[in-house]
Amino acid sequence: MADYEDIVWETDGPVAICRLNRPEKLNAMRSQTTQEMYDAWRGFNADKSLKVMIITGTGRGFTSGADVTHMGEAQEDPGATPGLASPAPRMLKSIVEKPVIGAINGACAGMGYVLALACDIRIASNQALFHHVYLRRALVTSGETWYLPRLIGLGEAIYHIFAADTIDADEALRLHLVSRVVPHDQLMDEAMKFAQELATRPPNAMKYAKKAIYKGLNLNLEDAMEYVGYTRAANLNSGEAAEGFRAFREKRAPNW
Repeated sequence: MADYEDIVWETDGPVAICRLNRPEKLNAMRSQTTQEMYDAWRGFNADKSLKVMIITGTGRGFTSGADVTHMGEAQEDPGATPGLASPAPRMLKSIVEKPVIGAINGACAGMGYVLALACDIRIASNQALFHHVYLRRALVTSGETWYLPRLIGLGEAIYHIFAADTIDADEALRLHLVSRVVPHDQLMDEAMKFAQELATRPPNAMKYAKKAIYKGLNLNLEDAMEYVGYTRAANLNSGEAAEGFRAFREKRAPNW
């Protein structure tokens, strides 16, 4: 991996950690941040030794979203990677096929809030805050309108988007916006523990399960089951299922 300025990229065995690293700006994301994440996430997805990624922030914030002082950089920079005009959350979903855990260590707002929603699993510090800011700035929301109805239900989604309010960690847990809330000083330990557990799962089965989940959100039941059949066949062809059965019969850990 290359050296980065706006993110810190670390690996611990099969787990990668992407840490947004502009604490003086509450980890606000500029064009360079997006470029670095694009490079790191593509490398992560291609590296078979890495199974799970954790996204978190440096300092007291997860990310405050787009850095408004750098708006327009992607359009003005002739060296920018094509396609990076799309926000980081959309890029995360399009690039990364492996499990992604959001370790929400503090405030997230705007596009940063949507980045948290784009993670497959969210574990929050008890100091985490989720800020709805778009309507207060007379802006149309950037992703919450897709994610929130699917995560917390239509009624609650409309209420919180229209209210443009702040959700603390306990309310986020009540809404099922996050899966767990842990003491702030235990956040990364708990996220890493869960990531290491997921890393023991068969990687192709995890990839196809993730594909089926998100693809199924936009399909009727019949088409969703047809797509699941495709993913099951693709996974069987990978050899993982055969190894799983062999390991079970031989009473040993599988070798994925």
